[in-house]
Amino acid sequence: MANRPWITPQDVKDYTEHKAVLNRAETKLKFDIARAERYIIERTNNDFSDDLIYPVIPDEIKMATILVTEFYANMAANNPIEAKKSETFDDYSYTVSDKVYEMSVDDLDISYLINDYIIEAPINKTIVRMRKL
Repeated sequence: MANRPWITPQDVKDYTEHKAVLNRAETKLKFDIARAERYIIERTNNDFSDDLIYPVIPDEIKMATILVTEFYANMAANNPIEAKKSETFDDYSYTVSDKVYEMSVDDLDISYLINDYIIEAPINKTIVRMRKL
């Protein structure tokens, strides 16, 4: 069985170009990695625990995990706690939309990396096949 975590915080830092992710604490990156792994397990219905099929985690799954982890870390570091609607200074004013960060992890489109590892979920019905004797 390939043990979790599948990647390290250093793997994420080696890949990313976002300063917020590079400066993120290692303990927080570990939480982001755990969330990313859980997301991929849920999307694929595959926990990669079969020793015969997955003695090590496939590179595509590692890449997908790095991308999702980077997304979680970047969103956590850059997501404002409270977005202001508008502000005015003398004769200068500006407006900030409260929908600045509408992106979801589903928008990453990692399907091309994980499609080969998706296990179809069981239908939870009994199928009986009959034949003539």
